[in-house]
Amino acid sequence: MIDAETIKPKPQDSKDTRPQLYLGYETALLFWRAVHEGRLPFPQPIDVRTVGPQAVVGFRALRDIDLGPLGVVLTPVGVLAQYDERIIDWGSGKEGEVRRGLVPVGIATPPGVPVPLHVLTSGAKRYGAHDCLEVHLVAGTLPNASFCRVSDSIVVASPELTFLQTCHKARDLPNIELASELCGTYALHPASLPCRFDVTPVLARESLERYVNAAGRRWGVQAARRALPWVLDGFASPRETELYLLLVLGADSGGHGLPLPAVNEADDMNSLPPGFTRYIADLTWKVGKRVVVVEYDGYEEHERSAKKVAQDKERRSEMAARGEAVIVVTKRDMESEQAFAKKVAQIKRALQIDEKEAENEPSDVRNALFRWLTNPHHDHLPFGYGYH
Repeated sequence: MIDAETIKPKPQDSKDTRPQLYLGYETALLFWRAVHEGRLPFPQPIDVRTVGPQAVVGFRALRDIDLGPLGVVLTPVGVLAQYDERIIDWGSGKEGEVRRGLVPVGIATPPGVPVPLHVLTSGAKRYGAHDCLEVHLVAGTLPNASFCRVSDSIVVASPELTFLQTCHKARDLPNIELASELCGTYALHPASLPCRFDVTPVLARESLERYVNAAGRRWGVQAARRALPWVLDGFASPRETELYLLLVLGADSGGHGLPLPAVNEADDMNSLPPGFTRYIADLTWKVGKRVVVVEYDGYEEHERSAKKVAQDKERRSEMAARGEAVIVVTKRDMESEQAFAKKVAQIKRALQIDEKEAENEPSDVRNALFRWLTNPHHDHLPFGYGYH
């Protein structure tokens, strides 16, 4: 995980006049998702707070840059990445409406259709309209932890800066999901179905908050501030993130307004009775001396392994035996708003939350949130695409 507080940045030679490719925005997001998956190595943070005058903004200079460390292919036509055509249903509101869309595979793949590299400039040179490049102005001095070095000639925006640059100004939900992904131990990439699990996070909520607080009034800061209260470290799967958001977001966003839980937190060994095993639960709330646990059961692992089924039954039995309320939300529960509402009612009773009669009644905003978060394809759409 990249964190400027724990990794000492490498000083940048201010006298270096060689062309430098500064990558940001959607290209940086693709890069960090590839790093998150383990397909590209972690780059080295550098002590650079401005985009240098040697930044590449034209195709002629780009041809002199070795793009091998990015896994991209450069041709006279443009920088290429593979796309996969797939039928996508993102919940348009019309019953049964299905659309066909293109899902980008990413930058570490064989060629397919042209996509631009999103490059940064300080403003000294802002030209080079070409299918290969989309140039973005980044003026002034940035906070610490803004850049990482990929190679001698390539610099990429840090995960913190990348998050600000890709934040949707008016769409908070995709921003929350993206931050949760980068702070989580699962890696999403449009090419990877299903996603990868048990990976190292590339971002920590604490470092993101520090960066946002230091970024002043730059693009994305306001959207990032709105997302931060809902961002937690440690989600182990996209389904955990989606379940969490359905439970905790406010009614105005379509959620059920529950308090924030602990995520994948291990039991306190000091409080366990003798003979009990230490377990990690998906979502945990403490109500006085009582613990309420909510776990997501997606079937996939269980269908492959009878041993996994037995382990989960034993684990949940032991949790119940020591007085914990254990509520399991299944894949089937998240395929039906009615079934999910029953689970929410169980959780609220366990949390001793007085439920008003109208709280679980369906509404347009609740329906929209449920359809989006439970859509099996939405994780692998281009960031924020299709959400309204």
